[in-house]
Amino acid sequence: MAIERYIFYPSGGMRALSEEELSHIRSDQNPRISIVGIGGAGNKLLGNVIGNGGIGPEQCVAVNTDKGQLSRSLASNKVLLGEDIVDGKGVFGSVSVGRRALQLSAHRVTSFVGASDITIILVGFGGGTGTAAAPLVAQWARTQVKPVVAVVALPFTHERERRFIALRGLKKMADACDCTVVVDNAMSLDGSEGVNGVLADLTAVAAVRSLTEALSSLESNITKNILRILMLGPLSGVYTHHMRPEESLSTAILETVRTPSSNLSLSRAQGAVLLYTGPVPIGASQAARAYDTLSSLTGRTLGFVYASTVKASAPTLCLLLTGYDYESSLGSFVELLTDLYDVEYEQPTGNLEAPLPLQLYQLERP
Repeated sequence: MAIERYIFYPSGGMRALSEEELSHIRSDQNPRISIVGIGGAGNKLLGNVIGNGGIGPEQCVAVNTDKGQLSRSLASNKVLLGEDIVDGKGVFGSVSVGRRALQLSAHRVTSFVGASDITIILVGFGGGTGTAAAPLVAQWARTQVKPVVAVVALPFTHERERRFIALRGLKKMADACDCTVVVDNAMSLDGSEGVNGVLADLTAVAAVRSLTEALSSLESNITKNILRILMLGPLSGVYTHHMRPEESLSTAILETVRTPSSNLSLSRAQGAVLLYTGPVPIGASQAARAYDTLSSLTGRTLGFVYASTVKASAPTLCLLLTGYDYESSLGSFVELLTDLYDVEYEQPTGNLEAPLPLQLYQLERP
């Protein structure tokens, strides 16, 4: 597998990692990456990551309170939470029970992620296990020298109670991780839950696979630069695209942004990570034109890192736009609801990215 890369640094726009963080990304060998799927949705998505090939089950950890769901996981490592209090039957959507179940089994989770250099968490929010456990697992896995990246799926807008719970959990996840990539099921293309649910799943899986393959294969300096761009802000959006043989990279990017994973505004992005997979690597001049396209779309200078993974497969793109903060991005998620609540304790409404038609009210915490 060959890797080509192109890096652009905006003047003054990069948040530097500490020397300790930089030295921890080992130059002598590839970083150890653990992929942790938490809860029912997280376990399902993790299975898709493994099942499509390329990601070994030995580097994956499935975490759940439901013994039946856990038994069907393809991951080599499995952790059943809170067996003494839920008897392997799940928490039935209770965040407080999910939190208690994790606290009783914390040592079993940390034993898997403790040896990793980078942890990627895959989870769906809105239920009890994933919403409660994922932020805590992220806190335990994340250290000064071990970054944590999460890919979080949000529920549909008609799942009102689950969505309110999910948005509150998103704040906790943004605080706990170096970068949280949001995949929002509310971004419907044709109003079909079945079709859109599949598309959201495919996007989440593609994001995890692309990040894992790139970070596992790249030289240490490019890995550090990918992490730098991801850490420009707590939230990120992801865009995926299957390129046509005759399609240029710039055209592919324009097509890619037509199918966003969330309602995050292009104009608020601070950075971009462009991951290409295909039979022929993309050259520096193509990457430079790709950057110009992204800069034009966002209307600003971006932190930019590019990597090309050469495989005998149809060309694909995975674009992560990074650097979003939670406070100004909250409106991107709640504007899709007809009744709005303050999903983050003491959340100011003046900085919201989108105008909100109704007063926000405090959502009762469980």
